[in-house]
Amino acid sequence: MSTFKENFERGDREQLDYDDSAFYYFSLVLLIFIVVPGTWYTILKPMLNGMSGINYSLKNCKCSICEARFKKREALYAYTWMNKSFGTKVLVLAYLWYLTVTCYD
Repeated sequence: MSTFKENFERGDREQLDYDDSAFYYFSLVLLIFIVVPGTWYTILKPMLNGMSGINYSLKNCKCSICEARFKKREALYAYTWMNKSFGTKVLVLAYLWYLTVTCYD
């Protein structure tokens, strides 16, 4: 006959795998919710929209002087998004992606 206490105790021979791996699944979901939008806003959006800061509608009569002026402006603002803070953000995101892949394995 089993007693009431024995019904609620876990024996040594029983190992519940989900108890040990629940933290990894939870942290994986949290990291995915942080890393995917962070990658978009930190890396992809500045790379794709780096030239959007230039207003092409200002006094652009399509003459050779205006075209040369806009070419200089494009060359000046081409890689303004790439600076020290961008490098730091990329390193932090790389580390978070590493943690995400580690939690997945």
